[in-house]
Amino acid sequence: MSKRDQILQTAVELFVRQGVENTPTSQISKVSGVATGTLFHHFPTKEALVRALVLETKASLHARVAEALSESGGFKPALQAMWAAQIRWAMAHPALFRFKTRMETLVDIDAQTRAELDAMWGEILGFIASGMANGQFKTMPEDYLFGALNAQVAFAAEYFIENPKAFADDRLRDQAFESAWASVAA
Repeated sequence: MSKRDQILQTAVELFVRQGVENTPTSQISKVSGVATGTLFHHFPTKEALVRALVLETKASLHARVAEALSESGGFKPALQAMWAAQIRWAMAHPALFRFKTRMETLVDIDAQTRAELDAMWGEILGFIASGMANGQFKTMPEDYLFGALNAQVAFAAEYFIENPKAFADDRLRDQAFESAWASVAA
């Protein structure tokens, strides 16, 4: 693992456990086993480190979701594939998932990072808009519907992270998805 990746992995774990504001860069470098100068070589500021984590976490998740969307036909099967892809990603990367969910509400994201995230997730928002136009989804602001789905996924992901055997239960997994579907379906 590269020193940059060591720093990122350690930062995620510490940010999730202590919060971004309560985690000094000196602690990140010490716990990750790299010199403070090495941390600042890769990330000139703590904000740059957080920004990199936000973008890389969202890009990793987006890749899974976009792949699921491209392989699915119809609105409900596509949404179910994206939902399951997000849950599987969260189960495979629980620290990144927890960072993502906490960062969405607790970390101020600068305008440039927000623009990059919006561009990254534009395809998914387009899917939602198309679903509303075709009468598949409730007609409401796209960002509201996206947020409602995100909240459903976050709750399900946290549940399945804590209860991984439950994800293998087809009936429970299907019920969990149907709950999400019912919240957005027209």
